[in-house]
Amino acid sequence: MIKSEPRGLSWAVVQLLDCLKKLERGLEADQDEDENLPNVKAIMAAYRSGKLNWNGTSVTYWSNGELITGPQKLEMKDLYALSAKHGPKGFWVAGIMIAIRNPITQATNTMATTITFDFLEDTGSSSMRIFSEDKKNIERLSGAKLPVIGHALKQTAAGQVHVQNVVLQAMIMKNQQNLLPYWVDIKAAVTPGAKGLSGDRLTGVWIHHPLFVLSMPDNTQRKHIGTNINEMMLNLPLPDHRNAVPPSFY
Repeated sequence: MIKSEPRGLSWAVVQLLDCLKKLERGLEADQDEDENLPNVKAIMAAYRSGKLNWNGTSVTYWSNGELITGPQKLEMKDLYALSAKHGPKGFWVAGIMIAIRNPITQATNTMATTITFDFLEDTGSSSMRIFSEDKKNIERLSGAKLPVIGHALKQTAAGQVHVQNVVLQAMIMKNQQNLLPYWVDIKAAVTPGAKGLSGDRLTGVWIHHPLFVLSMPDNTQRKHIGTNINEMMLNLPLPDHRNAVPPSFY
């Protein structure tokens, strides 16, 4: 992997280039509906020439193979503005490290443009996962395309998979009431297909950042979430130790 790249590049950049080469092959093999192949090639050229270096605290914005702006700190208002101007096709954010509704239409979103999905809470998943059918439904309801911020390779139990990354706004709801004080901007990986046929939607770890998350030794697999740990401790149910046993193997 190192020998295939110019001398003097850091190990982090070499690893990133290896990932980008795999994405390049994947986009060349697919139809590249988001028109992001020019961005991947341009980003690789920038890293190889030394014009761009890996920095985990900043991002760069690309459109149709050209650098728009950056490196700079990620600001969601900048991302949405640039995505609206240059996207959704041919738009890429490099270096984004952020953890359901369409943020493009957040000023006009109502319950009619908000979809509630069931998710599998999986703390082993680094990001939220939805399906292409979910993405189509969100876009149809909101009347706007979701911001696409590029493609990535995800490591799964079945090996590496090529996914599209989008930005969503998420909220925990009950009886159509918001349980968080604000909608959370989240990076979500979009995989082909629909829930059931292609697996489960995954929450990722974003819930653990704005909330306290507790579990009880009662084998119910329930999670107790909240913003006030003292209130949670006072209102937690009593543990049922008799049933606190691992689930049976299937």
